[in-house]
Amino acid sequence: MQLIDCLSELPDDMEMIDLLESGRKTKTVGQLKQELKNPNEEGYEVRISKFNYGKTIKYSIGLINGPNLYNQA
Repeated sequence: MQLIDCLSELPDDMEMIDLLESGRKTKTVGQLKQELKNPNEEGYEVRISKFNYGKTIKYSIGLINGPNLYNQA
């Protein structure tokens, strides 16, 4: 899946932590979409992590079979 497709699955006002930037800055999904240098790059997936017996759900975007790039704040 392309990175832009992964970001499009999430609401634009959702805050994500950019794990690639120093200082772990928080940005909205809309801001991340605007700042993409290569939005058509392949090899990404949306991951869902459940906590508290499924009551809390957090989203992240990462490389397939690789590390997370963005985590929900």
